[in-house]
Amino acid sequence: MSQELAAHRWQARSLAARLSCLFSRGKFLIYTPSVPAPMLDNFLESIAMKTRKSLLALRQRNRILAPSALLLAVSALPVQAIPVAPQVTVTADNDVYNVPLQEVSKGTTGEVTYEINSYEFEVAGEYAFTINRARLDPDPSITYGITVVDFGAPTTFLFSFTTPIAPTGSPNLVGASLIGTLTDGGNDGVTITSTGAKIQSSQVGTPFTTMGVDVNIGESAGPLVGPIGSWNLLSANVGFMLSGGGDSASLSGTASINEGQLPDDTVPEPTTLVLMGLGLAGIGYQRRRSKKAA
Repeated sequence: MSQELAAHRWQARSLAARLSCLFSRGKFLIYTPSVPAPMLDNFLESIAMKTRKSLLALRQRNRILAPSALLLAVSALPVQAIPVAPQVTVTADNDVYNVPLQEVSKGTTGEVTYEINSYEFEVAGEYAFTINRARLDPDPSITYGITVVDFGAPTTFLFSFTTPIAPTGSPNLVGASLIGTLTDGGNDGVTITSTGAKIQSSQVGTPFTTMGVDVNIGESAGPLVGPIGSWNLLSANVGFMLSGGGDSASLSGTASINEGQLPDDTVPEPTTLVLMGLGLAGIGYQRRRSKKAA
């Protein structure tokens, strides 16, 4: 065995013992804490220069597994966004339910939205819930209508709607609203209590960041300037505890983002004012020079 092949064998075994696979925004990264960077660079370069025959020989003689070679190849791929599937879950106390979604074509554009039409579930003597409708639009917005009946002791509910969206940057406007009715099924009073600051909260991600438009029943928020950043997820969460005893609640809510817009009454930031002032001063200076030249 040549010295060069022996060196490759040692490097391959060192890497195989230490390689860890991290998945970041659709790209595999190689983490080799105890292998010097120059050594790793030389090793990758040598593999790139080898012919297919040489690679097969290295794999056979040095027991370099195919997954390791694949990992090295994939690591050179361009960075892509993490693919996240749309998801709707319902939590009732400690029980969690995943609700199926249907893909629906959006007109003639070929874009796809995700919808739910009349999904029902019941636990006899405890609670029942219905998602009358829901639409998760990557454009981006979320709309929904839900009904819950709390037969027994008070139950805590959480409806979570999350969808991938077209990458959305700043500036943008965000908004949300929530309407609903309560029904006293036991003729002993009915109450609904939010499990958070408000019954409906809205976030963008990743990382998940509040949109600042949380609402209770009968409230709307926005349009407001949304959080600064580039976002690829939109989420709306509806959390509350109902009073039990046959009481029911029907809620309808929305959460949305409009990219590239600002409210008409938005006050410019100090930096913007400074730039405007410098621009006006520059225009005045040019006019004075023109008059002197004339």
